[in-house]
Amino acid sequence: MKKILATLAAAILMSTAAFAQTGIGGGLTMSLDTYDNGKPVISNGFFGGFSLMLPIYQNISLVPGAYYSYLTKEDVTSFGPISGTLTVEEHYITIPLYLKFTVPVSQNFSVFVTGGPRFAAGIISSTSGKGTVSGLLPTDVDIDNYKDDDTYSRYDLQLGAGGGIELLRNIQLQVTYNWGMLNKYIGDAGVIRKRNVLELSASFYF
Repeated sequence: MKKILATLAAAILMSTAAFAQTGIGGGLTMSLDTYDNGKPVISNGFFGGFSLMLPIYQNISLVPGAYYSYLTKEDVTSFGPISGTLTVEEHYITIPLYLKFTVPVSQNFSVFVTGGPRFAAGIISSTSGKGTVSGLLPTDVDIDNYKDDDTYSRYDLQLGAGGGIELLRNIQLQVTYNWGMLNKYIGDAGVIRKRNVLELSASFYF
């Protein structure tokens, strides 16, 4: 019985892979870090990578992928004679595993909805700053947010939902919103910090 099930599973996987499409794509991203004790923080950037579209049943597909993302934000502050600029930069990898349901409208035009979990892992997160006092005494600051601040987690699990249009069966325009499920703050102060991400993307499938 086990051999029969294994054979059937292998046949299904081979059949699915035979009809799979490989896609490359990217776009703009905006993250919203929310705190239970402060104002939200907005960062902007871009992302790019690849995905596979694996047909499961009729108009339903499984769409795993792997993407590189870059986010940055800059704050300019001044207090009396003291002024400065702080810049935060983040580089990370995301691995979505979405289900996609497509509704054909015509031969070369379809609409679709998509959703599922997404895992994110930070590679580099840094804060750099430059400040002066009355234009004098310049001071530079460089912080590794993962090593120097051990309260900030590299990892996140998000739940995404979105939709878009498909043109000529291989061009895809999509909007996706991902809700952060994990607390990015891992310190002892009881702070809750979660990250939500909005993405606008364009993809081409072969």
